[in-house]
Amino acid sequence: MYARRFELCYRRLMLERHYDCSSFLMSEAVAGIEGEYSEPAADLGFQKLANSLAGHVAACSGRIKQL
Repeated sequence: MYARRFELCYRRLMLERHYDCSSFLMSEAVAGIEGEYSEPAADLGFQKLANSLAGHVAACSGRIKQL
């Protein structure tokens, strides 16, 4: 129930350009401690967020070197 609300919220934040990218991961209390998780929405997967973040870091790194 709440999972769907969070999924829609993250999508809305990206649609309204408040966020460039977002990731939505879920886990059970015990399984999460072991590192197990699920990605209920393929378009909100962690790899996409990590790639976006790496791109921003690389862009900022280039700007810092120029100063």
